[in-house]
Amino acid sequence: MLAEIRQWTGRPVLMLVGGFHLLNSSGEAIDRTLANFKAQGVRYVGPTHCTGDAAIDTVRQSWRERFVEGGGGTTVQVAPFVRSKVR
Repeated sequence: MLAEIRQWTGRPVLMLVGGFHLLNSSGEAIDRTLANFKAQGVRYVGPTHCTGDAAIDTVRQSWRERFVEGGGGTTVQVAPFVRSKVR
């Protein structure tokens, strides 16, 4: 999907937010998926629901300050990028 978007827009995807369906995936599958995100130029990642805790932890470690905390009540303003959490 990332390659299709890049081909269509001519630009890399800046941010991915959502469930990445990695809940029951092996560590190798998680690593391959995240390596693909990086290779495609994704700068910010916000994994949610069906991504699974192991993959979310790996994303958090890999993207560090560019990790976007997701979940119910989270608002992400894209332009300009601002993180906030509804309390």
